[in-house]
Amino acid sequence: MAHPLALRSAALPPQLMDRAAVPHDLPAPECAIHLSHREEEIARLTVQGFSNKEIGQRLRISHWTVATHLRRIFTKLEITRRIELCAVVLAADGRTGSRD
Repeated sequence: MAHPLALRSAALPPQLMDRAAVPHDLPAPECAIHLSHREEEIARLTVQGFSNKEIGQRLRISHWTVATHLRRIFTKLEITRRIELCAVVLAADGRTGSRD
């Protein structure tokens, strides 16, 4: 079974690659943090570099709804920045071997 954070088509924009180191205070790899399907979808698009407005347009939801989902994701993952979300997703992909 894949890790719940194994977001398959996550790709960190090249300009952020050098800042993608996972801080020591992020959740440990073995923790099971479950994101809803919608949260995973929004996290994936965020990691791909889309803005809240662009994500909202793609998913046909308000950018305010996107922001609410991101706040919940950040709370669950105990992070505060988008770059930390990128690091968590990339680390999860590395643990599960997901590479699309």
